[in-house]
Amino acid sequence: MVILNVAGKGWVSLIMIILTLGGLQRVALDIMGDYIGRIYTKVKQRPYIKLFLKTNNQHI
Repeated sequence: MVILNVAGKGWVSLIMIILTLGGLQRVALDIMGDYIGRIYTKVKQRPYIKLFLKTNNQHI
């Protein structure tokens, strides 16, 4: 990066490291989101249990 005709050393490598780590974080969040989404859909598809009172067969 050149600012006022002075080239700063290490800027390119620093930016590449930041972008690489950001990309790895996004991949990790994608994997966790996929895992949580699958858990949610499995839990959602379970049948509901209806509870009845023993007297008068009324719904709770």
